[in-house]
Amino acid sequence: MDDRMPVHIHDLLLLAASAWEGNHRAPEALREAGRQILVEGGPKALAETALLALHCQSKMDGSLKRSMGVLRGRNLVAFIASCWNDLPSWKMNHDPALAPLKAAAPEAAQLVRLMRQLQAFARPEHFGGDQVHSFSSARL
Repeated sequence: MDDRMPVHIHDLLLLAASAWEGNHRAPEALREAGRQILVEGGPKALAETALLALHCQSKMDGSLKRSMGVLRGRNLVAFIASCWNDLPSWKMNHDPALAPLKAAAPEAAQLVRLMRQLQAFARPEHFGGDQVHSFSSARL
């Protein structure tokens, strides 16, 4: 494999990074990508895509890791796996190489949900300007 990341893998990782940043449409886009991979290549292609994405994530250069948040501890491929978790062909694949991804997927999905909740909570409409100021002055 050359140093360039395949376009479809880059797109999957970019969608996963977008989900971490709060894009609510990204998980469904990842599910749809998984379904498309199944239609075009079958269950084996889905597993191979996940493993290739994991390999590419581990080989990313520093600037790409930084831009996608991998340096902040985000396991993008585990999140992709969590989006594919409802696909029967993903669940039924018992390839031992996929075991770490399947194990990390629930945690990655929970972290993304938590980030979304925190982002929603931090929006200005949740606080009136007076409430924020009165809270901060009360703390002083």
